[in-house]
Amino acid sequence: MKTPALTRAAAHSASGADLTPHDQAPEWLKVGDAVRRFSIGRTSIYELIRNGSIKTALIRKRGNTLGCRLISTDSLRAYIERFVEARGGNGEPSTHDKGEMYE
Repeated sequence: MKTPALTRAAAHSASGADLTPHDQAPEWLKVGDAVRRFSIGRTSIYELIRNGSIKTALIRKRGNTLGCRLISTDSLRAYIERFVEARGGNGEPSTHDKGEMYE
């Protein structure tokens, strides 16, 4: 049985083999995009930035006080991963570092 061309193309695209940089998840996000993508409040994002818990870059022209704050997707994902609870054999969460933000 032949696979339809559309299905083959979708499978090839899903493998990531022919994705362009615009099709892939962005490496850097604006604060508003990070809020929507990760469902974390804007105030919490800025607190993580202030604490140095996530990696950011501020793009601005020389002499300007305002600019564009970008957040590293990898660092935000790594921060969130610290809160993933591994379940032990008894069904209770294992103990691990919960991070500084909500202590």
